[in-house]
Amino acid sequence: MNGGTVRVVRPTKIELIRLRRRLALARKIHRILRERLMILVSEFMDVARSAVEARMDFEERLQDLYTLRMGVSASVLGPEEPGVPPPGRSVALRTGTRSVAGVRTAVLQFEVPEAPARTPPSEPLPLVELDRRTKEFWESLARLAEIETSLRNLGEEIRRVRRLVNVMEHMLIPRLERTIRLLSMKFEEREREEKTRLKHVKAMLQRKK
Repeated sequence: MNGGTVRVVRPTKIELIRLRRRLALARKIHRILRERLMILVSEFMDVARSAVEARMDFEERLQDLYTLRMGVSASVLGPEEPGVPPPGRSVALRTGTRSVAGVRTAVLQFEVPEAPARTPPSEPLPLVELDRRTKEFWESLARLAEIETSLRNLGEEIRRVRRLVNVMEHMLIPRLERTIRLLSMKFEEREREEKTRLKHVKAMLQRKK
């Protein structure tokens, strides 16, 4: 049934009362959904700004890491690519969830193990700096992925809530209002007919007297 049709209902007082209750409930739900939509949009804008900052931070750290990696002697570091831990060291990804404006989204955390002990114990300064920047690179990547996931989930929830708001605003509530008006007009017409009939009966009784 589309928004331009009126559902056929039984023209009874009980049906009219039921429809009015449904309309009151629909208006309440519509108001709650609109308020939630405003909260979601506001949260989306905040996360979007954070996403821009996180993207800039990630690209800056990636460039710094690449520059440092290229500036260090390959004979010291070996053939590893920027951002990839040296052989024997792995990156662990820990995941979880959290709620953003009532929307479940992922929590990501990369864990880069500390560099193994060396003999002599002190590492060359370039290696120490590379370890530090590599760890910061993975942390920045985790933050970016987490924020962009939140942004995507919020966007999907906004679209879902907006569809519900539109259905209620342009279809359900107007349809209930039209049906209630139709029933009210029928009852008013019945009342006028009943009053007219009573007047005729009264007039007939008076003439007989």
